[in-house]
Amino acid sequence: MTPDPVLRVDGAFDAQNPGALLAFARKKSNKSGIPVTQVIAEIEAAYVREAEATYGTKFEFWARLRQDGHVVLAQVLKVVKIVKDNHREVSLKNARLQNSAVHPGQYFVKNLKPIHPVEFSKHLRSSQNSISNLKISVI
Repeated sequence: MTPDPVLRVDGAFDAQNPGALLAFARKKSNKSGIPVTQVIAEIEAAYVREAEATYGTKFEFWARLRQDGHVVLAQVLKVVKIVKDNHREVSLKNARLQNSAVHPGQYFVKNLKPIHPVEFSKHLRSSQNSISNLKISVI
């Protein structure tokens, strides 16, 4: 009798190494002599440019490359009592639906799925592993 699988993945499963961009930043820093913090700032700026190209420059975005290697991309909206710019502001009433402690003048962050700039795609693909038809059982 074959034991029931503890984990089963039918078809393909792709696993990415979230540290690929950090490794790229360190490598570029070492090769060019540019501080790694500046390289990371350039990577984050590229993600903002890609979001603007996709959604439009009328929105405000920021991106952060976290220490765990994941990229966080967000739309930034200012909390106001009366909305004059739907692309950059959110009403106090709507913001309080998400956070009751928010006040006018503060900023509300709406997380988005990162849109990977073309210049980093090959580094992300090189850190990707594909696994097919995996079954793990306890015997």
